[in-house]
Amino acid sequence: MPDRNAMRKAKEKLDQIAKPVGSLGRFEDLICKLAGIMKSSDIRIDKRAVAVFCASNGIVSEGISSSPNEVTRIVSDNVANGKSSINAMAEKEQADVFMIDMGIDIPTADFAVRPAMTEEEMKAALEKGRLFAHKLKDDGYRIAAAGEVGMGNTTTAAAVICALLSLRPEEWVGRGAGLDDDHIRIKKKLIADAISRYELKGAEPEKVLACVGGYDIAGMTGFYLGAAECALPVITDGVISLAAALLAFRMNPEAVDIMIPSHESREPAAVKAAEELGLTPVLHADMALGEGTGAVLMFGLLDAVLNVYEKTATYADLGLK
Repeated sequence: MPDRNAMRKAKEKLDQIAKPVGSLGRFEDLICKLAGIMKSSDIRIDKRAVAVFCASNGIVSEGISSSPNEVTRIVSDNVANGKSSINAMAEKEQADVFMIDMGIDIPTADFAVRPAMTEEEMKAALEKGRLFAHKLKDDGYRIAAAGEVGMGNTTTAAAVICALLSLRPEEWVGRGAGLDDDHIRIKKKLIADAISRYELKGAEPEKVLACVGGYDIAGMTGFYLGAAECALPVITDGVISLAAALLAFRMNPEAVDIMIPSHESREPAAVKAAEELGLTPVLHADMALGEGTGAVLMFGLLDAVLNVYEKTATYADLGLK
């Protein structure tokens, strides 16, 4: 649970700064949230990580991805070797990038044929993500961003969100990495059929995850759950990240207390997931790159706002009430 006393002190400090009260807008809310998570109004986010959960998805065999599963290995290797987009952005934000192999060479099952994961596989993936959150906290990281790599994972993410929120896939499933009209129709039908076949409308999150999720989403879900256990703030990213966030919230409602929103995803289902979580996006840049690239941009913005929080003169400094 967030420390309400730390949040109150952070709000009081913000109100004492020589600026119009509330003029930093939603960033003031985020500062107070960070104080609550860290249980201190002395907020430090100087050691930060990006956790990139990488996995292949069996549903790709149904033709709902613009790239084959082999591309997941290529991109994941680039992340591990410091050569991907997230590495370039994280370097500027002084964040360490970790590639977590959740199943790059061993994809989940094709959920159009059978459930994506067994219960044992799902639990193992959740636990791997949970333990990684604890490892980051034990290693001294103060904040993390959540990212992913996985061809076809806008399909698994949309399926998860539509199932959990009882949404019509025909209305809320997007084009992912640029599907044409024919393939988007296939994508929507596959999701609708799976939700019906496995009776997932409003089902328990564990069942939804096992039936139509992916190892990347499962790992990230566990990561949020672990972060909630050890009070590690985590910045969410796009639709895949929000699908995992929604799962974590349904498994433990207190998990949302450690989540910090970043950007608005292009995917329609992400909008509904963010609304359900109460995580209003801060950035509106029409991004759809993945890997945690939207989330990592928040580091710099938070740094700038925390500089105001720490270094700006107060009314008392100026001899004013």
